[in-house]
Amino acid sequence: MNANSDIYNLLKNWLLQFAITQVTHKLSKTRQKIDSIVNSNCLFVVIKTVLLMRASKSKLQSLRQKEYNLMHHLAALYAQVESKLKLSEETYRGALSYYEQHFGIDQLVSMQILSNLAVLHKKQNLLDDAENDYKSCLILKDDVLGPSHPSTLATCNNLALLYRDQHKFHDAIELLFRVLAGQEVSLGYDHDETLCTLENIAFTFIAMNRIDDAKELLVKSLGLKKEKYGNDSVELLSLYDTLVGIFEQEQDIDRTKRLYHRIIDIRCINFGPFHPTTLVCQKRLGTQ
Repeated sequence: MNANSDIYNLLKNWLLQFAITQVTHKLSKTRQKIDSIVNSNCLFVVIKTVLLMRASKSKLQSLRQKEYNLMHHLAALYAQVESKLKLSEETYRGALSYYEQHFGIDQLVSMQILSNLAVLHKKQNLLDDAENDYKSCLILKDDVLGPSHPSTLATCNNLALLYRDQHKFHDAIELLFRVLAGQEVSLGYDHDETLCTLENIAFTFIAMNRIDDAKELLVKSLGLKKEKYGNDSVELLSLYDTLVGIFEQEQDIDRTKRLYHRIIDIRCINFGPFHPTTLVCQKRLGTQ
């Protein structure tokens, strides 16, 4: 009996570690291979492992935690397959229900699941569902982590960008300014994430046809990036491209030409005068 028990435990632990390793490793595979992974023997090993864990009498809490982790990994795996997004949602919800059944309500786990569901719903273009997920997650993070925590600001930013996709521009602007204020304090005015938020506000202003407000923020971001990266950095090109598009629409020929000359100079320095993008800019300048 002791020998059989030792063999059983050895097999059980090996299967458990194999399943966790397989699922985690498979998550890094390319999208083209994901569908075959989901339908492979890996799932059989996972299911068998789960049954073994449920039969175990020792270290039950630790095994249940590992079982929850497996369910979470499976949901993430399903989320990468277009035809299994619904199954992914069901698995995420099942994982949350399982965790609460055995461990009680854990707000950190709930936040993680809600964030994953929001991404999943957005991928399916279920924007109202994604909005509700992000809202619920944000309420939890405000309460548990605090309104200025980086994770709270990240969810705030995701909800703001979702609002922009839904054309709820005023709600988006309100949240983006909240994110910006938090990032300026915690990261600094010239941090990449802060500058990205500044530009997101500008792009939202453009969508609202608040062009003057957008130009003001784009010029501010441009100045900060010049100080950080230098006057000839490729980091400036996206801002120059946006500004030149605005000036073209406004038929401001002088500013448009000046910016095209600046863009061409930067592209010549970084990519060379005969690079396709440099030549395209030169051609556009010639039409002004």
